[in-house]
Amino acid sequence: MKSPHGAINAIIIVKMIIGFAIGIIILKNTLLLEMPSILAASSSDLGIVSNNPFAI
Repeated sequence: MKSPHGAINAIIIVKMIIGFAIGIIILKNTLLLEMPSILAASSSDLGIVSNNPFAI
């Protein structure tokens, strides 16, 4: 009876390589995006708009 360890080890290695490749793609994609604080600072200079600006 043959041991299934060789086939299982091969599957584990293939899945590790695929996971590593996907991780590198995610890292590259996140480095290309602007940071949230930069987006928030450049979106508007109005700040919070009041619902009743002239109510006393």
